[in-house]
Amino acid sequence: MIEYQDVPYRENTLLKPNDHRIVFEAKMMDSEFLIDPNRVGEFGCVLQPLTTTDHQRFFEAGERALTTVEWTKESYSRKEATAKYEDKYGMIVASQLNKPKLNVEVYHPYQLMNRDCSVNGFFRDLPDGEVVFNVDYVDFYAEDEPEIVLSDVEDDPNDPW
Repeated sequence: MIEYQDVPYRENTLLKPNDHRIVFEAKMMDSEFLIDPNRVGEFGCVLQPLTTTDHQRFFEAGERALTTVEWTKESYSRKEATAKYEDKYGMIVASQLNKPKLNVEVYHPYQLMNRDCSVNGFFRDLPDGEVVFNVDYVDFYAEDEPEIVLSDVEDDPNDPW
């Protein structure tokens, strides 16, 4: 009698990071797991493209990555190319196992929320065909300091306002 080992079939990834790299400007919407990983050990963030051009460029690059997975997989492959880089609200979701590099140091990740930044990242496929977005580097722009305007008119001590 022949006994077969129940070994799961695991496919290789098909996308090369340098072929699917993109740089775009965005607003950091959720930075909770940008510095420290979540409970399953993944780093991630949620981004909103700053302009319609950035939005279009990002999602066209994502479609190219999906198409590449579909075209380069073997005929016997069980992969189904699915986009896992967008949430139900149309925001960009980045998830990865390595910590992205940042140009700022903060005490808490919430200090990075709602800040404009330049994002450098790439698309990667998982063995089951899901295409995710990984962030390599986030360059946060300097925050505008409030401008102090001094009045030329002296205050009148008798003026109630």
